[in-house]
Amino acid sequence: IEVYSNLGGMEDWGTDSTCFSFWTIERILEENQIFQTDSNLIFFADFLINSHLYGFKFEDENPSSIHIYHGEKDIEKVADSFNEFFEIYLNEPR
Repeated sequence: IEVYSNLGGMEDWGTDSTCFSFWTIERILEENQIFQTDSNLIFFADFLINSHLYGFKFEDENPSSIHIYHGEKDIEKVADSFNEFFEIYLNEPR
């Protein structure tokens, strides 16, 4: 909530210098209707125009972990929380 209150997401289909895009709230709602999967992820960003999707995975009362979705059988956990993910993004975006 804090990130989206301050950042608000990037302009639709806009990316940063590494081709990463944080989605707006509107796009999060739209894309999650399109990308309905069995992964239990809530997608919030992409890399290379939907080449890789990034999603929250609620596991328990603790912060949601962040995963990269390459396809139904190819999901990789990249951070234990959004804070950890954001630190990685800011310091090592590759």
